[in-house]
Amino acid sequence: MKEYNALAVVPVTMSSRDIAELTDKNHSHVMRDIRAMLARLKVDPNLDWHCATETYQDGQGKAREMYRMDKNTTLTLVSGYDAVLRFRIIKRWQELETPEAAATLLPSEQQTLSEIVHHKAATVPPELIGKAKSEIWSRVHHKFRISKYGHLPRTQLTDAILYVNQMELRMAKQTIPNTEAKALPNPDSRYSFPVSVWRTSPQERIGFLTWQDLVNAQSRPLPALLKRLTEDGNDIEGARIEYRAMRHLLEVQHWILEGIARDLAAYPNRGLGVATR
Repeated sequence: MKEYNALAVVPVTMSSRDIAELTDKNHSHVMRDIRAMLARLKVDPNLDWHCATETYQDGQGKAREMYRMDKNTTLTLVSGYDAVLRFRIIKRWQELETPEAAATLLPSEQQTLSEIVHHKAATVPPELIGKAKSEIWSRVHHKFRISKYGHLPRTQLTDAILYVNQMELRMAKQTIPNTEAKALPNPDSRYSFPVSVWRTSPQERIGFLTWQDLVNAQSRPLPALLKRLTEDGNDIEGARIEYRAMRHLLEVQHWILEGIARDLAAYPNRGLGVATR
């Protein structure tokens, strides 16, 4: 029997990674035990054992080797382990030999799929990896109608791997908000209208502007600002309408105050009666 015999005729197998997981052993140590066992089994060419070498990707995406064996070869390996570890392997074989268990992913296959998901999630910024994993699982869950990776049928493992690899993550299109303070642009002198526009001297304070102030001003800031914004190609018609409305209200107020002033001048002894409602 050749050491790396194909397993096409073997319906159920167990990998060295499965054994390492079930026995809490380091995978490299299990691989070492298997190689030592195979060296002894090859002495007798009449023994019917099955062991194949396969590759898988670790968490860093590197290709690693593992062994896959049939039941007799696996039990031969663990015969040298203690009773607790042997019991775990035998119990797992009993589960694998039931139709339901044989139809779903083995622990090593679940780990492989999990590593592929992790590798895919690592393509987004570190701050989004957790959300990316959640997105991948949610989409796999809806695509294959499973509640956990272990429920995925083995016949769909290849489809699941291709689905994850070809998935375009929505998280990849998101950007992390830039919390760094942005430098303010240099001010444009064309839009500079300091309060000194309305001062006749540096010490003068600005109170309420009157209609007369606006009429007498040689260059009023607000119309000048609107004009320059228009010249730069901005649509400021809404702002212009609001400006005209406010100017009209101020003009009406000016007319009312002028009328009151005339009445007071014409009838100085009558006083001013004010009625409120």
